[in-house]
Amino acid sequence: MAKAKVRVLVADDEPLIRELFLDSVPEGVEVDAVGNGLELLAAHDVGRYHLIVTDYEMPHHDGISAVGKIKARDPSVEVWVMSGNSDQEATKTAALGAGANRYYQKPVLRVLSDFRKFASEYEVE
Repeated sequence: MAKAKVRVLVADDEPLIRELFLDSVPEGVEVDAVGNGLELLAAHDVGRYHLIVTDYEMPHHDGISAVGKIKARDPSVEVWVMSGNSDQEATKTAALGAGANRYYQKPVLRVLSDFRKFASEYEVE
């Protein structure tokens, strides 16, 4: 029987950030990428994801309010928030307060490293 794939959803309004994740996909991982908060919520509504990585600020719906809605629907999903905001402490507090499991300051090199580790260690049920 084939092992189920780890499913990851990446939401960022910067195309380069989405491409970095898509280009860093380990074997056995399926990544979907969207460019704004409304697309993030719509993708979450129709797909089952093990990890969601979202930007803090995006058009049409910010990442923080999206985190709250996602966690209300599925408390078990792992959600990471990343941001390039200058007030990192306030941004981190808001992200974790909304239910994010982790917070990352951009640039995304650390996020990509942890993403690869998560994908290789996650056990799909």
